[in-house]
Amino acid sequence: MLEGFLVVRKRLSEVESNPLNPHYMGVMRIPPMSNPLESMSDTMWKYVFEGVKNEETNLIDDMGRAREILVGLEKEGEDVEIIYVTEKPEKGGYCRLKEGMEGLGWDVAGVGGDYWSIVADMSDRPWAKPFWSLLNRNGLFPERRVALEYLEQYRKNRDPDWDSLFDVVFVGRVMGL
Repeated sequence: MLEGFLVVRKRLSEVESNPLNPHYMGVMRIPPMSNPLESMSDTMWKYVFEGVKNEETNLIDDMGRAREILVGLEKEGEDVEIIYVTEKPEKGGYCRLKEGMEGLGWDVAGVGGDYWSIVADMSDRPWAKPFWSLLNRNGLFPERRVALEYLEQYRKNRDPDWDSLFDVVFVGRVMGL
């Protein structure tokens, strides 16, 4: 089961943001890697290459390690926060974090890969228009069933990378760090 933490930027830049979903607050806010890799900050290098994330889930298992990355990125000038990501909030650690977390909504993204989200990159095709108005104030779906329906339609209509592995995940902001 997917369950863990990510350190993400608080907002996507205007260049990265999709005009169809400018309020997106899901998993695709992971800080970008530098190119060339030699110019990558020490903290990003640690985050990406030094085993901070679980190899099976691509998420950080431990809140302490997530805080370490958060502090390091903040010292390097990044405006970041920690999010909690899970497939099943009712069965995961959501209950233990409930008081220290703000639920943001449901995302559809390649968590096990590059974190690309088809919710952040909302389709502009006619089939997707009814879904635009279903996004909440965080640019995510308010219910799992709506996110699953969006994914089903995305695949049915063969939008870009329709056959990729996507995860439907609940995203929560960890508060009070």
